[in-house]
Amino acid sequence: MFFILNNFNILFCILFLLPHMIFFLKNIKNNSFLGDGGCYLLSFLISIFIIDFYNNALIKADQIFLLMMIPGIDMFRLFIVRIFKKKNPFSGDNNHFHHRLLKYFTPIKVFFIIFLINFLNFMFVFFDFNSLAIFFFSLTIYLFLFFKYKIN
Repeated sequence: MFFILNNFNILFCILFLLPHMIFFLKNIKNNSFLGDGGCYLLSFLISIFIIDFYNNALIKADQIFLLMMIPGIDMFRLFIVRIFKKKNPFSGDNNHFHHRLLKYFTPIKVFFIIFLINFLNFMFVFFDFNSLAIFFFSLTIYLFLFFKYKIN
C-alpha cells in the first residue's frame, strides 16, 4: 500500500500485490506456504523498492525506520532473550511476536492485529506525523501486547 499511495509504478505494484493476495488466501486455507525462498525473494524485492524510494528522495530515513520498526523490535527482543539464555542469537525458535499471539488468537486475528499495528504506523508515516511520536506510539502498542499476553 505504501508504494501504491506514493505512486511508485502503480501497475507494477498491483501486479506484485495480486499474486501475493491470492497466495495469502491459499495460505489461510493451509493449501500452500511461502517457505524460505519465497520470504527471501519477497524481502529482497521490498528492500529494492525502499532503497529506490530513498535514492529518489521519495522517503526519508526515519520513515523507513518507522515502517520496519515492529519487526525490528521483535528481532532485537529475541536477540536479547537468546543471549541471556546462552543460545545462539541467530537460531530459530517459536518465540516470535506472532507465535506468542497465536497462543491466544486465531491466525486470522493475529494477522489483523499485526496488520493494524503496521497500518497505523504506515498511516502516520504517510501523513508525515512526528517521527518520535510514532515511535513511542508503536512501541507502547507492542509493549502492551507483550505484557498483556505474557510474551517472554
